[in-house]
Amino acid sequence: MDKNLCVNGTVIASNDYQPSYPERKKECAFDGNLDTNWGGITGQTIDKSWIGYDFLKPITIIKIKLHQSNNSNSSINIVSVQGFDDEMQWKEIKQFSLIPGLNILDLSTNNKAFNKYRLVAKTDVGIPTWAWLVKEIEMYGNLYKFLLKQNSNYHSIKNNFYKLGQPNDNAQLEQWYDKYGTKNINTILEPLDFKDVPMSLEESTGIWKTDFELDANKILGNIKMIEESIKNKGNKVIRYECEQYKIYDKLDNEFEIMMDV
Repeated sequence: MDKNLCVNGTVIASNDYQPSYPERKKECAFDGNLDTNWGGITGQTIDKSWIGYDFLKPITIIKIKLHQSNNSNSSINIVSVQGFDDEMQWKEIKQFSLIPGLNILDLSTNNKAFNKYRLVAKTDVGIPTWAWLVKEIEMYGNLYKFLLKQNSNYHSIKNNFYKLGQPNDNAQLEQWYDKYGTKNINTILEPLDFKDVPMSLEESTGIWKTDFELDANKILGNIKMIEESIKNKGNKVIRYECEQYKIYDKLDNEFEIMMDV
């Protein structure tokens, strides 16, 4: 399941609007209206005209819909999709060949989250003295994370089944989704032969500690520490082998699947 994620962020571009055409503002490329458009820098397209979106938080984009001008005189043939990385530099994810009008850019192999994405012109427009015109851009990603709710208490089902309880406020619930939520809701039905125990860094001592009690009697084989990225912050998880189980079998009451977007 994917959705257009270009909401509540900020449009970014090489220029706010096309010179001599102030109505061709950068926001027009994200307004859902194909009758409006953004214009790049007149006569300066290759590597100079670009437009993108700042999500204000790390997002993994897996598809982009780019609707450029239907006129070959004001459209380009190649675009570079780039993300703004941890080193404060633009990193190319992939280049795509384009046609005038609608283009679907497949980024399903992208597994890195960036705060900002942009589309950079890599060829000139049909008439070099014209500008690149972009009608609409949509960026898609799978942002959903799930927790389980039973008897008013939230539970983690991220390769485990741990009771989180009731959040103090929405901010804490958001933190739970970020750290303990899973993108794979089918995990509750899948047979698992391991468990993940999330950890947190104790700032005062600099020691990583498990968020939940680790039952040594349940460990049957290998135990290892793995690292994952949550909002560009390193996070550690202990994974250990155990008897095969299904999360669903541990649910002895009615439950709800709660989704954060």
